[in-house]
Amino acid sequence: MKEDRRRDIRHTPKGHAYASLEGNLGFVGRIADIGLSGLSLEYMADAPPEKTTEKVDIFVSDGHFMMTAVPCRMIHQSKVNSLKLDQVHGNDYQKYRIGLAFGNLKKNQWGKLAHFLETHMHRE
Repeated sequence: MKEDRRRDIRHTPKGHAYASLEGNLGFVGRIADIGLSGLSLEYMADAPPEKTTEKVDIFVSDGHFMMTAVPCRMIHQSKVNSLKLDQVHGNDYQKYRIGLAFGNLKKNQWGKLAHFLETHMHRE
């Protein structure tokens, strides 16, 4: 098993929290966990993003939170499993997991991230 090198505690969302990779139209994934230094998300696609991302948008499905243009860099990307949906869609979709490390957040972004962690995450 891979050693977890994260610096901070990661939290899991209470509800439906998502992240959208800026510059990779169509790559929206469910946030698997998030902390002060980054997040991991899972998404379905027939191929991984063609380019790396430098910003991510974070939001919840009920519309009560949105944080845009969060600076980040991709740490890892891996295929989780394969689903055979070709009878329905004509494609074999893969489930991917991406780890993102946050870059230099602005002061207001730190405040929004802290609020997001406090109000939309399970407390362990």
